[in-house]
Amino acid sequence: MIVRKNPSNRWMDDNNRDWSIFVNGGLSSLTGRVSNWDLADRDVAVINAQTLTVSYQSRLMTTVMALGVNPANGKVTAIGTEATNEVRFEPNLNGIFIRVRSASFQAGGTPDIDDLNPHLDYSTSTVSASLRQQSIGDPRGIAWRQNGQQAFVTGMGSNNVVVIDGAGNRVGHFDVGQGPTGIVLDDTHGRGYVLNKFDGSISTIDLTSRQQTSVTAFYDPTPTVIKEGRPFLYNTHLTSGLGQASCASCHVDARTDRLSWDLGDPRGTMATVLNANNSTGNTQGTTTVHPMKGPMLTQTLQDIMGHDRLHWRGDRPGLSTFNPAFTGLLGAERQLTGDEMAKFGAFLGTIHLPPNPYRRIDNSRPATITLPDGSTATTTSFNALRGQNSRGNNCLQCHLNGDTRNDASNIELGQAFIAPAFAPFYDRLGFWPTSQSASTSGFGFFHDGADSIGGAARTTTAERQTDMLAEIMTLEGPGGPLTGGERRQDTHAGVGQQVTVAGAVSTAQRSRIDQLVSIANGSAFAELIVKGRVDGQARGYLLVSGTAFQA
Repeated sequence: MIVRKNPSNRWMDDNNRDWSIFVNGGLSSLTGRVSNWDLADRDVAVINAQTLTVSYQSRLMTTVMALGVNPANGKVTAIGTEATNEVRFEPNLNGIFIRVRSASFQAGGTPDIDDLNPHLDYSTSTVSASLRQQSIGDPRGIAWRQNGQQAFVTGMGSNNVVVIDGAGNRVGHFDVGQGPTGIVLDDTHGRGYVLNKFDGSISTIDLTSRQQTSVTAFYDPTPTVIKEGRPFLYNTHLTSGLGQASCASCHVDARTDRLSWDLGDPRGTMATVLNANNSTGNTQGTTTVHPMKGPMLTQTLQDIMGHDRLHWRGDRPGLSTFNPAFTGLLGAERQLTGDEMAKFGAFLGTIHLPPNPYRRIDNSRPATITLPDGSTATTTSFNALRGQNSRGNNCLQCHLNGDTRNDASNIELGQAFIAPAFAPFYDRLGFWPTSQSASTSGFGFFHDGADSIGGAARTTTAERQTDMLAEIMTLEGPGGPLTGGERRQDTHAGVGQQVTVAGAVSTAQRSRIDQLVSIANGSAFAELIVKGRVDGQARGYLLVSGTAFQA
């Protein structure tokens, strides 16, 4: 059961039934929570620049994408999306599960929230093409005019810009290039500039006529496989019935919205899962799964290709079996063609896991880590996951081995499930049911997100648990300890690290530079580049070996 806290601080389901007694009331222990448990709602951090004290603006939206300040009145406008994941069942969510919002507020004040698609009433999953083209999806940038009377909002998924007035009302829209993200305004000259990330171009816009006037391309080394497959993840006009939704509405930037959704279908039929591990004795066989699947966490799209069976229950043998979701969940008029699905899959195959934030910059694994709630975990063996191989079993046999990714297990969970890969385990942190105020996420671990990291890493002793936690959080990364089929498409922990030098090099900067050079020379998974200006011209260099750089 998924519930949402209403303005009266009561936890309600989609039929307006009150479940507060089980969430933070007298029976909260039945759901593993302490009495008076609460979930922090911190949409925007408000920092006092003088005292550095921090407060938060709440009840804006699920995912905030960008902020803009109205120069005329100092109000902050947040743009992003609102998910209705408390609504149960795919037929009820089809095409209408996401809203695109703006929320304007003074720090500490009550927000004014507006739907940036006022032409949609969400009574149907599909509208006419002309209405769909008016929609904005996946908003990523906002910029206000100096007089505070107009703001321009970019829709990365809809390839357009919408215009709102000072009260948040939408007053216009126009098309630009593919994947518009950043936007800046030159109010003095009546121009604006939009970065079309997917096209590799800059659109110049006329602020008076609210139209694109020219497009300037720039060098974009993005491989063709990414350019051809990316629209099927992000393009809201192409892949949804209302023009505001896409796969990326939940799989944000190919990752996750960190929510659970109940996408069961009361009208559905039982699905067969072949080659499933459907008994505690690891016996291979065939099992069936029910269409009323219950709440399930949104899974990452990073490194999902190359595995024979997908989704929590293994009932999706490959990417093509997700094709019905384009019409059944996104409300699109059609599914993808075979060629489009192939391009989509090829694109997803390029997506790697990001650098592990719990590893050191040189990609080594610290013995002790600090979790977001302030607790620490220490390992003495870095062997917690392989364990003693009692009866031939250990954690990695189910959670990471390439062969057993095809298996499902129904042990104590009520239905068959694939044991998920540990990566990226750290993205699930934030649900702390034993603390009244520490939780920043309503969902944690297991298929439904109903347990904390402590429950997910249950062991026989506290020492073994801390050992396992320290290993799980630092597990992902190239160069070991995973080998063979256990390996993932991951990234060196030093990737993205940098240092900026202006003038004389300080001792600290020199130490940092030496460290980066050493990492690049010693690892097959990291390279070092240098950007700067030489004789007034922008130049770039690649470390070849030692201290030799190639321009």
